[in-house]
Amino acid sequence: MENKIITLQDIESIDPKVVAKILHEAIQFDDRLYQKVQSTLMKNDTPALQKQLTKRISSISRGRKFIEYRYSFELAKDIELIVDDIRELVEDKKAALKLLKKLILTDENVFARCDDSSGSVQMSYGYAQDLYREYAPKYLDEKTLLKDLQELLILDGYGMRDILDKSTPQDVLTALYDITLKSYMAHNEEFGDYTYQHILQIIARLLKKPKLYVEALKLKGVELKDYILLDIALEYKGVEDETKTTEYLGKIQEIPVNGVSEYFEALLWCDEKRGDHLALTSHLRDYYEKTYSTTILKRYLERFDGELYKQEKMRILNNAQSLPFDEAINQFIALDAKQMCATFIQKKLPRISYINYYTIKDVEQFLGDEYAEIIIQLYKVQIEDLLKVANTKYYPTVVKTLKKIEELGDSFNQEYIQKLIKKHYKKKTLMRLLHKAFPEI
Repeated sequence: MENKIITLQDIESIDPKVVAKILHEAIQFDDRLYQKVQSTLMKNDTPALQKQLTKRISSISRGRKFIEYRYSFELAKDIELIVDDIRELVEDKKAALKLLKKLILTDENVFARCDDSSGSVQMSYGYAQDLYREYAPKYLDEKTLLKDLQELLILDGYGMRDILDKSTPQDVLTALYDITLKSYMAHNEEFGDYTYQHILQIIARLLKKPKLYVEALKLKGVELKDYILLDIALEYKGVEDETKTTEYLGKIQEIPVNGVSEYFEALLWCDEKRGDHLALTSHLRDYYEKTYSTTILKRYLERFDGELYKQEKMRILNNAQSLPFDEAINQFIALDAKQMCATFIQKKLPRISYINYYTIKDVEQFLGDEYAEIIIQLYKVQIEDLLKVANTKYYPTVVKTLKKIEELGDSFNQEYIQKLIKKHYKKKTLMRLLHKAFPEI
């Protein structure tokens, strides 16, 4: 009998007394399920429910033992279940917010003693913060909300908690900005400055006043390095201030490595806002030549037609031949230049010692059977690379690739395998796999 997925409707069809018996038996062996049932039974007893949830939260904050990676998922689940119970069972939203605040404040202790390489614990706290952001503006007066945000905003040593969004009242944001600015100006250690800067940046963004962020940096005497100038330009882009965006982009001396796309997309946005089509085309070319992205290439070539398109396409194809192998292949494929691609590979083959597997697959799909010999040669480069080290985990791939070469119709494949056997006869595992796959050898 095949396993059937049990749906909610299936369970609802069971006699409630039978379900109750099954549940009662299950909670004897599942602590989480026991807590869930216990919390649900307390739904109409608010003081008891809050006491139970507070106890569960306190058990998280009181922990001292280091939490290994494999146990971090269990902890994350515990936190998520607390948030679920707060959402589903605590009808008094102010009480729910107090519980959420207490839970969120346990994160510092937890992060300090937990291997959260998977990010699962951080995500569970994010779930709590999401619910806090949803409830707080609706159920807290502005004075209480401001006090809460001051207490919750900074997670010492870990940056800023994600508890501000567009639903946060403007007056609260303004007051929070002033308070944060004072703390920022009084802060004398370099460590921690970025957290204050980030908070001020987020508040200025929510207020749609980038100028506040810029003024804070200037008051502190921060050197406006290129990555900060880009940040400022993007903030002005966010409020659709083309003039200021252009101004700050123009101050950048060297495009930040991690901000190339943001920089050029902002430039292109400014060009479009001004209706400057020549600048847009020029910047698209710069963008492409900085990234060699085939997506950007297509956007760039869409600016041309007729003879101009042909000339620019040929210029790009000629330039592609001086690019690294993988990047060059991408350009040939994007521009459907099969013959140039094949010729390029033939010229490069004597000097190639490594080829990305996915590049070979792309070439095979692009060139097809017409250029089978070139594809075979690429696969042989891959085999030679895999056999440089005596690592048995690569041997099945070698055999699989030899089978692929055989499928491509290489009449000399058996001779090639014989050469491999002669050269690598000491690799016993490889020899066994080869003789099994090619018994005629």
